[in-house]
Amino acid sequence: MKSWLVSLALLTQLGCTTTQSKSSKESTYHMEKVWYQGGMDNALKLSKAQNKPLFVYWGAVWCPPCNEIKDQVFSRSRFGELMGQFIPVYLDGDSEEAQIWADRLQAYGYPTILVLSPEGKEMLRLSGGVNLEEFELALAGAQNRSLDELVEKARSGKLDREGWQAISFISWGQLPEDQYPAKTIWAIQRDLLDSMPRGLQRERAVLIADFLGLSSRLAQEESPVEGLDDVRREAPQLLDGVFSSEQTVLATRGFINSSGVDVLSWAFSSESSAYDSWKKRWLWAAQVIRSSKRVSVDTRLWAIYPLIQFHKDEQPKKAAPEALKAQVVAAAQQADLEATSSYERHSVISGAAYLMRLVEAYDQAERLLKKELAQTDTPWYYQSSLSSLAAAQDKDQEALYWSAEARKSAQGRASRLQWITSDLLLTAKVESQDQRERLLFLAKEFYQLATDLKDGFAGRNQFRAARVGKSLQAWKNDKGFQSLFKGYQSRCQNLSGVAQDNCIKHFEELI
Repeated sequence: MKSWLVSLALLTQLGCTTTQSKSSKESTYHMEKVWYQGGMDNALKLSKAQNKPLFVYWGAVWCPPCNEIKDQVFSRSRFGELMGQFIPVYLDGDSEEAQIWADRLQAYGYPTILVLSPEGKEMLRLSGGVNLEEFELALAGAQNRSLDELVEKARSGKLDREGWQAISFISWGQLPEDQYPAKTIWAIQRDLLDSMPRGLQRERAVLIADFLGLSSRLAQEESPVEGLDDVRREAPQLLDGVFSSEQTVLATRGFINSSGVDVLSWAFSSESSAYDSWKKRWLWAAQVIRSSKRVSVDTRLWAIYPLIQFHKDEQPKKAAPEALKAQVVAAAQQADLEATSSYERHSVISGAAYLMRLVEAYDQAERLLKKELAQTDTPWYYQSSLSSLAAAQDKDQEALYWSAEARKSAQGRASRLQWITSDLLLTAKVESQDQRERLLFLAKEFYQLATDLKDGFAGRNQFRAARVGKSLQAWKNDKGFQSLFKGYQSRCQNLSGVAQDNCIKHFEELI
């Protein structure tokens, strides 16, 4: 087992760089050739036989953050070199076994990235928002120990530098909730900040960002975790660790791009001078990200979001000023120009349209989405965005039209269920003369597909089924719907295991 660790450590030392330029991509490199094609069951057997860890990526072709990790990591030839030390498996969310494995691995959000030992123990659950250098560092630190052992060694102060690097890139929010509920993660992170050795400024900044984001969320609960007030008082010192240098700012780019209002509103009174001071530092950090060529196109685009957040928090009833709208439109247009590869466009364009929608630049957002729709290989994603854009303008019939178009064009087992669900939920929300007939049609389409698939009530599909069931509760006394429910209830017997149990329970709640 040690041989792959030594090789990986050497690769990391010889080639770390945060610059993700297009010149680093090789046109002859084919990412698809890297992945093991024999399925998860055989991959686990091969992992044990060869004493190699298993690298598992669970994602979807249309998912923006999945395409971001493909652009930043998987499409690089270096990724292929690194995977020589693993059995790498790509579980496409639309493949036959993906949703069943989602339940087994407790992987529910795209993308989920795991490293499993040859014995099948989880060694690392990696954040999808990493670049190539961070990816290498995280893998180098995922040594021959389980995730639980990695965390315990860190809490006791006995972890090596490589281990701390792996700790800093854990996707804490995706850890199995039964083992790592939010309050447990909060206590772990607090201990880790106390035990982390000096000299790891970047790793500490990343951990602080996770910790502060979680703290602000836990503060909204009815029974906040004990010690939260102490952390709130320590917030200035902790934030200093995030904003101490360009390196720490870029390392915490996701946090800076998304969490400004939540964290500062929790840590400081919004009317205090401290809040204003930290807001200025936050916007400075966002500008650093926006100006950096060391981060992805998508990351630079989303660095405009803090400006939108602060405006909406401070003036919730006022439209965005023209100056802010112009800035957002300019950022979206720049991202459109810079996103040249297929992966980049999949990761960037819908987000650019969403940001313009937030500042009511509706025409510009619509033009961008329709331009992409004309050339994309995943039209349903942009049709859904057009539906949301119409809904934001109270154009209900247009929203229903684009939602139906998205449903019709969706491809893939789980993706089709997801987009049928979206269309059904919107139809249930928008009153119209043909609402009942349309809902009956969509419910039949959903249940037909869900009971045709072995995993129709498993993994992410089960989350869709739960939302469908909740939405149809209002119609459970309708004779037409009752007949539909009873007709498909019997088809639960075609399923097995968890999927069958979920299916039976679903219809019991409706009949």
